[in-house]
Amino acid sequence: MTTYPPRGNRNNEQLGLIVLAAGESRRMGTINKLLLPIGPLTLLEHALAAYTELPARQKLVVLGEESAILEPIVQRAGFASVINHAYHQGQMSSVAAGLAALDDQVDRVMIALADQPLLTTDDVKRIIDPASQAADDVIVVPVHQNRPGNPRVFTGRHVAALKRSGAAVDCRAWIAANTDNLVKLVMGTDGVVVDIDTPEEYSRVLQRMELAS
Repeated sequence: MTTYPPRGNRNNEQLGLIVLAAGESRRMGTINKLLLPIGPLTLLEHALAAYTELPARQKLVVLGEESAILEPIVQRAGFASVINHAYHQGQMSSVAAGLAALDDQVDRVMIALADQPLLTTDDVKRIIDPASQAADDVIVVPVHQNRPGNPRVFTGRHVAALKRSGAAVDCRAWIAANTDNLVKLVMGTDGVVVDIDTPEEYSRVLQRMELAS
């Protein structure tokens, strides 16, 4: 059972969301996975839907590959776009671009992936809750069956340190160096660890969603 620090005074005006959507989808082949259909929506639309009810000062989606095609989807969902021109350098370059676009009032950041179609609004609310209530600066990582997942939340000094890192930002290394502040939030469902990188993973998700409907 996870024990949280005492209730803090952080509010929604201090929360920023960064959704990473700049990848090249190399393992999917020639298709941009974020445009794949998941029911009536694209994968990107489906993923963003989990965050629409999250009250936040800023909701950013970092784009790179095929940004001109994806940006209208982001705007229709009510999010702001950040273009990462260095997306070929990997995921941390998108984290750096998102952090650089946050204003100075943000002291809690949720960093999310754009390819998690099984993540729900309730999952997102549960993950942000420890960061909202913590009196101390924490890092929240959701876990399912001992597998760390996403999205992840950083607060206070952790946000400031990641922003200072600039292009050298490394979230995994920062978490490893600050385990005393780590909250491992056990999740009952696997939406936090299921993402789509390959055609096989896409097929499995479609099968699961068809069985659930």
